Amino acid sequence: FLIKTGNFEFLNNKLIVDSFNATFANTPLFLKGSVDSVTKNPKFDIYFTSKLSKDFVDNYINTNLSYPINVKGEVLLSSNIKGTKNEINIYPSVRLEEGADISYMGANFGDENSIREIKGQLVFSPQKFIVKNLDYFKYIYSQNNRLYPISLVNIKSEILMKKKVFINYLNIK
Repeated sequence: FLIKTGNFEFLNNKLIVDSFNATFANTPLFLKGSVDSVTKNPKFDIYFTSKLSKDFVDNYINTNLSYPINVKGEVLLSSNIKGTKNEINIYPSVRLEEGADISYMGANFGDENSIREIKGQLVFSPQKFIVKNLDYFKYIYSQNNRLYPISLVNIKSEILMKKKVFINYLNIK
């Protein structure tokens, strides 16, 4: 783990992280955000971005899987994470540049000649997990050579977590 730059400030029960840059397993990481009321009821607003590397996947993810995940090319990850201990909102984005792909057990995203992106809004609470929106986009060029996202798959779901896990609804378009 190599820290390149960054500022941490703790003032009036608030932690502020500004422009934290690091490298872990050949994977760059950028982080910024804040945590209010650190000692009582923390409320956080954090943004991170990274580039998924084959080294990171092989050393820290695949060691826990029966079948490996394969990463090829440039896969960019970013997310805003906001909330409290009672509800966490995550706004993830996974962008696969041209020539990039992720595969697992022979299945892959395909369309390697196009930029693709997965974007969403997920909500976690002690009682439920909600997929408010999860979209899979493929970017195509228009006649004037501009990139436009086309939504290919949209998922919405709610999973209740009590004594048993229960899928309240699942909507895939």
